[in-house]
Amino acid sequence: MKYEDLNCAIEKLLSFSINTDLTSTISKIENDLSNQNSNFVNTYLSENELDTGILQSAFLLKNSLGQINVIIHALGIVNLLKYILEDNEVIQELSIGAGNTNRPFDLTTNKRIAEFKFINWSGERDTIRQNSVFKDFFELAEYKTDRKKYLYVLDRDVVVKFFNNNRALDSVLSKNETTRKKFYNIYGDIYSTVADYYKENNNKVEIVEIRDFDKELFKSVSIYKEKAKENVICEEKKERPQKDIISEFIIDLINDAKINGATYIDIKAGEVGKSTGFKKSFPNICRIMKKIKQEEDIILSDTPSGMGSSVTIRYFIK
Repeated sequence: MKYEDLNCAIEKLLSFSINTDLTSTISKIENDLSNQNSNFVNTYLSENELDTGILQSAFLLKNSLGQINVIIHALGIVNLLKYILEDNEVIQELSIGAGNTNRPFDLTTNKRIAEFKFINWSGERDTIRQNSVFKDFFELAEYKTDRKKYLYVLDRDVVVKFFNNNRALDSVLSKNETTRKKFYNIYGDIYSTVADYYKENNNKVEIVEIRDFDKELFKSVSIYKEKAKENVICEEKKERPQKDIISEFIIDLINDAKINGATYIDIKAGEVGKSTGFKKSFPNICRIMKKIKQEEDIILSDTPSGMGSSVTIRYFIK
């Protein structure tokens, strides 16, 4: 692939939503095309430059950058090593790619073991991120070693805030059966919330903010945080459509599953309702879940009406 082709594809996609956010752009298209016929659609696509060129650009970037999160994780760790390692510290094992399950941690040296998280938290709908970071903290905390233990994250304040909240451990551990069994084999029912466990084990692992090492390399993090604050303010002033919140939540779950290397994710309408706060909107949730469903995805559980809380769909990760 030529650099010029990739650059052109990026420019096309930026022009698609350069003056507004993507959700608003898509919402406008939905409204504009409602109750219209094929002749109108053809004219609309041409006048608004929504031809197949943009779609081809999206496919081109997806194929080119499909492993971008793996690249960020690998090169992020490598670039941090020069700041982290002490003069007499020697790397014993590195696990910087996806699927290196035979190695317990991202970094093992003669002085430390460490896990790295290069994922931005939205402040909302962070369920999968919370599950993942708790698993890493737990595995580090329980590992038997005299070496120091570190969890490196993009935003320490957000992570520590999560560790101090009262989210139920049953929920946090529900998607990882191996970690779940290990946790309950060690502690049984001693702890019921994340805060319960963290309060008595926080001294076992040092949580470090990555951007403190190199503010230039990771300056996008601070920009993201400012944007997130702006979004929160906007949300307080203007209530967003329910369908947008539900759609984004489901897509976030699928994207997070992809980041974590999963081949599929099972999403239940009841869990979506509970997490988004729309516990009485299962018909709407189920309609959106089935609209997002692709041909290869599977409906694992349905109801006679097709609109109940038990409706569950397996989405395969592409």
